[in-house]
Amino acid sequence: DVCSSDLNVIIKKHKSMGGGYDYRNLAWLVYEVHKLVHAVDEKIIKYYSEGLNLDKKGVKRLNYLRKLVGNSEINFN
Repeated sequence: DVCSSDLNVIIKKHKSMGGGYDYRNLAWLVYEVHKLVHAVDEKIIKYYSEGLNLDKKGVKRLNYLRKLVGNSEINFN
């Protein structure tokens, strides 16, 4: 179960790029997924992805958010 204290918020389109703080521009993520959105180090990616059981849809959403922040996709093969 996830409770509100386990959630982090990410701004999809940064304010400097024309985004804002309206609800449609925010994504609520569990801590581990938030870390994966921003992670670039392979060790950190491995550490935070091991406990997650993301299905194809979850991986697609994660990689969508990674692209928004300028990171490359993670391949979970």
